[in-house]
Amino acid sequence: MDVTNTLKYLESFPKERRPTITHVAIKAVGELLKAAPDVNGKIVFGKYVPFERVNVGCLVDINNGEDLAAALVEDVD
Repeated sequence: MDVTNTLKYLESFPKERRPTITHVAIKAVGELLKAAPDVNGKIVFGKYVPFERVNVGCLVDINNGEDLAAALVEDVD
């Protein structure tokens, strides 16, 4: 996927408060889940149960590649 324009947009923010491509990806997944609620759920005992909220989790590099932390962005839509 060509993200040239996205990277240019991110460069327009002040360096100390600049979002990253990860922020954009999380927001994109949130918008996808909002637009297609049939994929925002889980299977419980063979039955699909939709989630009430749009939350997105990801692993984040901390400590310069020595460790990962789980981050959850709630109500990302």
